[in-house]
Amino acid sequence: MPATEESELVNSQLERHRFTAHQLTPDSLPTLLDASNSRLPELLIVDADALPNELEHYLHALDDDCELILFGESAQQQRFSELFARGNAIFLRRPIDSDFLEQLIIDRAKEVACSAAALDHTPDPRLDQFGLLYGSSPAMKRLFRLLRKASSSDATLFVFGESGTGKELVARSVHAYSARSEHNFDGVNCGALPAELVESELFGHEKGSFSGAHKAHAGLFERVGAGTLLLDEVTEMPESAQVALLRVLETGYFRRVGGEQDLRCDARVITACNRDPQRAVEEGVLREDLFYRLNQIPVEVPPLRDREDDALNLARFFIGQFNEDRSMACELTPEAESLIGEYYWPGNVRQLRNAVYSACRVSGGALDAQHLGLGNASEPGVPSEEKASINADNGQYVSLRVGTSLRDVEKIMVLETLRDSDDDKKRAADRLGISVRTLYNRLKEYRTASSPKEQQPLA
Repeated sequence: MPATEESELVNSQLERHRFTAHQLTPDSLPTLLDASNSRLPELLIVDADALPNELEHYLHALDDDCELILFGESAQQQRFSELFARGNAIFLRRPIDSDFLEQLIIDRAKEVACSAAALDHTPDPRLDQFGLLYGSSPAMKRLFRLLRKASSSDATLFVFGESGTGKELVARSVHAYSARSEHNFDGVNCGALPAELVESELFGHEKGSFSGAHKAHAGLFERVGAGTLLLDEVTEMPESAQVALLRVLETGYFRRVGGEQDLRCDARVITACNRDPQRAVEEGVLREDLFYRLNQIPVEVPPLRDREDDALNLARFFIGQFNEDRSMACELTPEAESLIGEYYWPGNVRQLRNAVYSACRVSGGALDAQHLGLGNASEPGVPSEEKASINADNGQYVSLRVGTSLRDVEKIMVLETLRDSDDDKKRAADRLGISVRTLYNRLKEYRTASSPKEQQPLA
């Protein structure tokens, strides 16, 4: 397609969806993207092949609220890799797929409309939504933007974030917006399966393949078919199963345990964990080659404390759901609203939802701060500027100096929780929200460390 036809295509699609199209030149680009400009563009479509190297820095300085679409020859993709890693840019190879470009423009138009509505300060999280996810904060807008792009591809996603942030909802939402939405979605918590049954659950088994295999069993890959398979807590998967999974992803085929027939794998795989996957690789818990194969699109789900007003908006949303289901009229008091906005929410959206539902059941109407059962905002999980005091399960407090490294904080909490659990590793792992296997790995790591004095709490 000649350059003039490409330009006409882009301009017509922008105007069709109520964007004002500007013809950019090397002279006009610096003025348009100047940081002092009060009206930065909401969508920028740039011919990467024609962009001079000396103007690249204007694109890198763009605000995250500006969506960037670059198109050009394949060789240009590596040139702008840093922009793609930020999550607000996408690359289209020439020749341009006009239908796909128009869908990207439509998605951006919807985002702009949501943002405009949010300026009215209407406390309704449904203003911004992606599938089963809600939120109007900049962090969630960036997440939604990334997930829209991820939904249009078949790449594997590695979703990570704290417990309770909604990682399964991310996977389900991506499936719902993908071309596989008419097929099955299924998932499994790899950490909850006995090590010897992981491969049977994933790939199935033949009758008599092991003790207790009284009949043939179709595994998750077979049952999902051309749908989407979520492997939650993939870092807890035994190494033998990790090797088998890598083989499936690389070859596209698998065998049932005890089987001889190669079966075609047509599922899209999404993996998730509640820890830093890169650290899991460094600790030897996750195979490095598998990590690179799974991490084609990394998706970090932000904790609720980093989502600005989303906590209060979500609380109102959950109350609305409760009122509709129970024909009630619960409503937050100003004190409850203040507490929800200030609380640290260590359990994230799951904790917020459970707190709100419990409060609705006991409040009888006016939902006050005491009904939430959170204590003061300065208690569990809410650090002051000088000290953070953590009180898990109403157990012992641990005081930490400001500046303590996250690695040392984790080590202190693991060891103190184990001590407070009378060395009961199952109980300690449950309280910490990790598997027993992960706890043993942590303890092994600590035993090899050469600084025993750090095992004591810092006063």
